[in-house]
Amino acid sequence: MDTGTYNYSYSQPTNKRPLAPWIVGGAMALLIIGLVVWIAASRTSQSGKVPIDIHVVPTQATVLLDNTPVSGTAYVTPGTHTIKVSADGFQSYTLTHYLVDSSIEDMVLAVTLESKSDAAKTYAQENQELYSKQEGYGATQAEQQSAIMFKKNPVLEKLPYTNLIYSIGYTVDKNKPDQPITLTIRAPVGSRNAAVNQINELGFDPADYKIKFIDYVNPFENE
Repeated sequence: MDTGTYNYSYSQPTNKRPLAPWIVGGAMALLIIGLVVWIAASRTSQSGKVPIDIHVVPTQATVLLDNTPVSGTAYVTPGTHTIKVSADGFQSYTLTHYLVDSSIEDMVLAVTLESKSDAAKTYAQENQELYSKQEGYGATQAEQQSAIMFKKNPVLEKLPYTNLIYSIGYTVDKNKPDQPITLTIRAPVGSRNAAVNQINELGFDPADYKIKFIDYVNPFENE
């Protein structure tokens, strides 16, 4: 009689079957719908707002946009906003008229605080590359703010205007860049009306602007 040991191998039968294609498709459809709804909700919450990329030095500085803490990318409505930036050892900074316009893509806010304490000065010395990069962001911000100003005041495309009799320029209130510019006319008294008419000939209504007359000085009178 064979008394050897036998090893038996037994496989438990399974009733699992591949998921039906319609189940997989349905799950994918629900996932896509959920994603679309999430994106739509996100856009709705930011509806009418403009993204602002914020860059500050030192990087640990606190940024308040209209008294609300922000960092990275902030979404704000077009118009004028107040920015406050502060950090220990650095001079605090306030920008009361930061212009935001929906026509500007990838708007930038760049603020570099002035070092005051020894620790802050050391930070500046050790992060020269960061400061150099910040200069680029600052240049971009300046260009964007200028573009908004030109959009708000199309007459700037024609100024300054100069001929042999008079000149037409402009001034901007740096504290209120969102306000209309002031046109400046330098001309003899008898030619001031001609200068005002020239504004109209340039395609703009003089009545839409505040005009400041500057006394004309004949450069040959003192010779």
